[in-house]
Amino acid sequence: MNKKFNKKGFTLVELLVTIVLLGVVATIIIYNMTSVSNQSKESDYKKFVAEIISAASVYADNNPEVFNDLYVNKAYLYITIKDLVTNGLYDADTINPYTEEKVGFDEIIKANLDSSSGQITFTYPLTSKEEETFLVAMSDYIAWGEPYTNDDCMYGAGTYQLALSTEAGDLIDLTDPEQVEKYHITCSLPDDFDSRKEGTYKITYSWLTESGTKKEAQRELRVMPQVVPTFKTNYDYTFDTWYTPKYNETTKEWETLKYTPYIEQASEETTFTITKKRLLPTAGEVESVTDGESKDFNMDYPVDDGSKEYTISAVIYGHHKKDYSYKASNTVVMSSKLIIPASFVSGGSSKWTTDKTFTIRTPYSPVGVDKYEYRLLADSDSVNDSSAVNNANTFTKSVDVETTSKNVSLSGAACTNSAITYTAVAFRAINEDGYVGDWVKITPANITNQMNLLMQTECANCASDGTCTSTGTGSCMYNNKAKYLEYGGKKFDIMEKFSDGSMIVAYDSTYGDVSPMSLFHGTKSIHTCDGIYTGNYTATVVSLQTIINAGQGFLNTLPSNYYNYLSYYTWPAGYSAYVGNIDNGMFSKYNGILSGGKYWTTSSTTETFVVVSHAGSVGTADNSYLYYVDGSSTTRGYAGLTLPIKPILKMRAVYACSGDGSYNTPYVIAS
Repeated sequence: MNKKFNKKGFTLVELLVTIVLLGVVATIIIYNMTSVSNQSKESDYKKFVAEIISAASVYADNNPEVFNDLYVNKAYLYITIKDLVTNGLYDADTINPYTEEKVGFDEIIKANLDSSSGQITFTYPLTSKEEETFLVAMSDYIAWGEPYTNDDCMYGAGTYQLALSTEAGDLIDLTDPEQVEKYHITCSLPDDFDSRKEGTYKITYSWLTESGTKKEAQRELRVMPQVVPTFKTNYDYTFDTWYTPKYNETTKEWETLKYTPYIEQASEETTFTITKKRLLPTAGEVESVTDGESKDFNMDYPVDDGSKEYTISAVIYGHHKKDYSYKASNTVVMSSKLIIPASFVSGGSSKWTTDKTFTIRTPYSPVGVDKYEYRLLADSDSVNDSSAVNNANTFTKSVDVETTSKNVSLSGAACTNSAITYTAVAFRAINEDGYVGDWVKITPANITNQMNLLMQTECANCASDGTCTSTGTGSCMYNNKAKYLEYGGKKFDIMEKFSDGSMIVAYDSTYGDVSPMSLFHGTKSIHTCDGIYTGNYTATVVSLQTIINAGQGFLNTLPSNYYNYLSYYTWPAGYSAYVGNIDNGMFSKYNGILSGGKYWTTSSTTETFVVVSHAGSVGTADNSYLYYVDGSSTTRGYAGLTLPIKPILKMRAVYACSGDGSYNTPYVIAS
C-alpha cells in the first residue's frame, strides 16, 4: 500500500514578516543604544564645559591684574585653554566628549561682566568673536521720586555700566559728544514709566555701527521703593511686646535690648536723626537720641526701660541727581522692663525679727534708677506688678554709690494688738522717667510682731542651768536678763515665755519711793504666877497689803488693758496681763535672775518677813529683797526702811511694734 507523507515549511510571506519584525526589533535596540550613548555624551560634555569654566574662574581669582581693565576700559576679555594649562588649572590631555579629540590650546573663553550683578561671567565654547560694536548696559536704579526722563537715561555713560564696546572689547567714551554723535546713540523710556511708582522698567537704546547698521539693546532701570527707615535689634524682638533684660550670673553681665538705625539705599549723603518720647506712665517731651544728625549706621543704641516711641527721620538723596531729596520717617514702639535680679538683694534671713536691713545693688537702667519701693508679703500674698506706687514705702536710691540700704520694719504700720507676720519682702525700682519696674520677691524675710516667734530662737536650747535659770516643758527662763521689752514707756526684763505665748516680765528700775513696812498696833499678854498681864505695843512690820497697794499704783501708770497679778489668779475679762509681785515659789524658780537683788517677793502666809542683805551691802534698799522664814529662824528686820517696789507683769501673747530685744532697743509692745 502506498503511503503519502505531507511536508509543511515556511511560506514566502511568513519569511518576509519574520524578517521585517527582526528588523524593527534591531532598529529599536540600535536606537535605544544610540540614545543612551548620546545622553551619556551630553552629560559628559556638560561636565567637560563646567570644568573649563570652573578653571577659568580660579584663573581670574589668581590673576586679578589681568582683569582690572574689565572694570574700567574693557567690556570683555578673552583667555585661552593654554592660559589654564600653563597655570596648572587644566589637564592638557583632556578629551572633548563630542569630538573625541584633545582640547586645543588656542580655544578661547570669553570673560565679561554680568549685566545684573556686575560679577565676572565666563562663556565657553565660542562660535565666533565679537566683530562689531555692541552696548554694554548694566542694570541701574534711581531713588523713589527722583526726576528721570529720556534726557536722563544716559546716566552712567563712560563706565562699564553704560558704554559702547568696539569689536576688540574697548569701551567707547560716551561722555565725549563726538563719540555720541559718531554712533548716533539714543535712549527712550517706556510709556508707563513713573518715578513715583516702584518697579522695574526697560530702557531701549539704539545706535549705528561703524558699518552703518542700526542696532538696539535694552537695560533694566529699577525705581526703588519709597524708603521707610526702621530699626534693627540685637535680638529677635517683636516691637509690640515687652523685652525683659537678663542678668547672666556666670559672666556677671547684662543681656539688654539694643537697636541700630536701618535705612535702605543709605548713601554717604544720607543723614538721620532719632528721637524718643515717653509713653508710660505719662507722655513726656520729645528727646533727641542722636543730638542732631549722624552718619554712623553701625552704632548701637540702648532701648530705655519703660515704653517709648522711637522716631527715625532721614533725608534720602537721588542716585544720580544729588540735588533731589525727600524726607522719610518711621515711628516704632520699643518697651523694655526694669528688673532687679534676686542676687542683687541681700539681707534676708530665717530668723524672726521686727525689722531687717536689705541692701540693693543698682540694676541696669539706661534712664537711671531714681528710687525703690518695697512691699511686705505674707505666705498667701502674691506680687502684683501694678504701676500704682505706695509712696509711704518708697525710698531714694543712694547717690554716687553702687548699693542702697533700706531698713524694712513694722514701724511703717500702726502698732496693733493683732498678729502681723510677713515671710517675704518684695522690691522694685522706679526710674528717672517715673516708669515702675517689676517686683522681685525675697524669701525668707521673716518679719513679725509676735513675741512668740521673736523669742523662739532664744528658747530653742533651754536644756541646762548654764543656758536658762530653770528648765520646764513649754517654757524657757532667760538667763542674765538678756531680752527686754518696753510697754507704756517702761522697760521690763523678760524672765519666762510659755508655750501659749504669755510671758512673765520684771520692771527694770525702781518704782516710786515706797516702804513695804506698816505701823502695827497690838496687845501683848504674859502669864505669871500672879496672873495674866496685858500691854499694848506699836511696831513697824512688813505688810503684804502695802506691797499690793504699791503694785496697784504702778498699774495706774500702764495702759488700761493690764491688771494686778497675785500668786493665784484668774484672767479678768478684757485684760491681757496682771501686775504685782511674785511669791516665794516663783522667786525660787527665778533665783538665777533675781538673786542679784533689786526685786521684791511676797507671800500671803502669816509667817514673819525679814529683809536679807546681799553682796556685803547690808540694808541697802537697791540690793535687798524680802525673804520668808519660819518661826524657828532668827528674825531680822529693818523697821522704817524705805525700800523700792519691783513690780512683775504676767502678759498674755503680746505683739512688738519695733526693736530687737536688746537693752538699748527693746521690743516695743502695742498698748
